[in-house]
Amino acid sequence: MAGSGLSDILESSFGSVANMMSGKRYPQNLRALKILVEELLRNVLTEVSTPDDLFSILEERARQARTTRLWLDMLIKPVLLMLQFVRAEKEADWPLHFLAVKLMMPYFFAAGHQNYARYGLYYLRTAEDLNPEQLEKFLKGEHVTRHTPGSWNGIWTDMMIETTFMKYGKGPDGIIGITLKPNTLKTWALSLHTCSVLSNDISDMTTKDKSTSQIHKEEMKGRISAGSKDHKNIRQKLQESSDPLDVSQLPTDKLLQVVSGRFADSSVNVDKGLAVGQEEMEKFELTCQLCMESTSSVNKKCIDIKATAEKHSAIIPTLLAIHALTGCDTVAQCWGIGKSTAVKLLKGNYHLHHVGDLSASTEEIIQESVSFLSACYGHTASSMHELRFKVWKSKVGRRNALSSVKIMSLPPTQEAFEQNALRAHLQTCIWKLALDEDPPTLDPLKHGWIKETLNQTLLPVLLPPGTPSASDYILKLLKCCCENYTSAKCGCAVARLPCTMFCECTICDDCYNQHTRAALRVLNESD
Repeated sequence: MAGSGLSDILESSFGSVANMMSGKRYPQNLRALKILVEELLRNVLTEVSTPDDLFSILEERARQARTTRLWLDMLIKPVLLMLQFVRAEKEADWPLHFLAVKLMMPYFFAAGHQNYARYGLYYLRTAEDLNPEQLEKFLKGEHVTRHTPGSWNGIWTDMMIETTFMKYGKGPDGIIGITLKPNTLKTWALSLHTCSVLSNDISDMTTKDKSTSQIHKEEMKGRISAGSKDHKNIRQKLQESSDPLDVSQLPTDKLLQVVSGRFADSSVNVDKGLAVGQEEMEKFELTCQLCMESTSSVNKKCIDIKATAEKHSAIIPTLLAIHALTGCDTVAQCWGIGKSTAVKLLKGNYHLHHVGDLSASTEEIIQESVSFLSACYGHTASSMHELRFKVWKSKVGRRNALSSVKIMSLPPTQEAFEQNALRAHLQTCIWKLALDEDPPTLDPLKHGWIKETLNQTLLPVLLPPGTPSASDYILKLLKCCCENYTSAKCGCAVARLPCTMFCECTICDDCYNQHTRAALRVLNESD
């Protein structure tokens, strides 16, 4: 609607119109456009008695003048559509919500909003294929949420998050600007619901008037008075301009700027926007091609997802398990073993059948994972201990090996890898069951996780309880044998090293070892 005169009309009564026209200030935008449409339809509404009669008259006029077509298809219909969408939300009316979304799609395509168009259409087609149980819940209004019981107060789930969790986080008592420490953030987030309940209880105890208002803010005296002034200003501006719905004031084959009276260039076809959007949507569904842009900074290209899936269909069933075992958000990655190494194995007809299979036993999962990781390192082994030895032997046996082998370059121990394999199995099961309506419950505590009661979160099990970190003869090399922290014969002090968690003495500020005291001071200062 740029250049149509819409901005000039809105500026007669509202401020920040430039921001409104760019899609910001949604509440003010919706209110201003609603008032404008009401004034545009004021004269027409006196001639009709039903909505069908109204649109019949408007369509007839739009066929006679391009400017009327522009204002009808690009302003009046979208504004009425927005009001339907809001009403569907407020009243939890699923059929109306579905209809409003359906009618919105051509506008997304016409405006070039690719994400809204693509994913909105996917949402629409998914909503058309709901199973009877889901549809029954949505018809009961369970697709919206409410802050308080009542009528005409439903809101979308994303708005519920914005008006609660996000709002509190950015508010005076929120976490923004206080700290970025992970444990503090976790504590705040996990305790927010409890704190909110306590805050509401205290508010209920101290508030005398607990009645809820049944009057909408649009019905309040101040808003009615402001609305009357805005209606008057808009009406006066429209009277000074050419009426976009009065075909007697408009040319038939040209687009008119209703305020200045200037004509648009003949190449402008914005009045055909709705028809173009409908055509683009139909074309998109017929030739839908899902693509993604490569992440490479050099020679970027568009990857056809469908063609790629067809080309590598043989490895798709194993991809989730491979992705988890080679490292993801919940599973540690083995040093030097990346996704490309795993994909090469997959292309060589290597498959995982037990990882991610609910019926598989723990022994099958671990053994399959060990065999897979052994293949990634280029060896064959029945245990991680055997694999570690083979990898170490291959590294120290090289002719150009002039330095010691880095511990991180070796595979993990058998005990540590078993926990990692169980976490990979759990994560793969969660991914595979993501679309199930009622997936089976998997206990994380049996799949490589431990519950931390302090922060109410899960932590990965690095080693099973009672498992030594290393062999006894190695631990003797890494710790002192002091029975108390006052011994002057501390082996760590003699070696000019701080005591560690493996030492038998108590590590504290009074430790005889000055290196231990210095390390503790640095640790306390960093906290």
